[in-house]
Amino acid sequence: MKKTFYNKLTKVVLFFVLLPVSLFAQSGGGGTVVNETIKNPIKSTTIMGLLSEILKIVLQIGMPIIVLAFMYSGFLFVKARGNPAELVVAKTALTYTAIGAAVLIGASALAKLLEGTVGLF
Repeated sequence: MKKTFYNKLTKVVLFFVLLPVSLFAQSGGGGTVVNETIKNPIKSTTIMGLLSEILKIVLQIGMPIIVLAFMYSGFLFVKARGNPAELVVAKTALTYTAIGAAVLIGASALAKLLEGTVGLF
């Protein structure tokens, strides 16, 4: 146990020591100033706008996954064919999929409610 802890600790320390060295090496050497600007890929300028953009991305990725999960749980019900053990697995999959869908849709609804009520976004 101690050996794995020390191995992990060594890796973390080396990461934090070697990362700045590699960044320094990539910057062009010591003391040279590069006059390049980095464009901001995020369209929003506030934290609430950033959270809104993140929520939109999560919804765009999550909704197709939810549809696929419902289809998979339906497949599990068909595959079970009355077997009680497999029906328990199918019901569990359907329950967790419904909970995940409710959380995702609830987060979206709560964000829209806050947007309309407080005008944060």
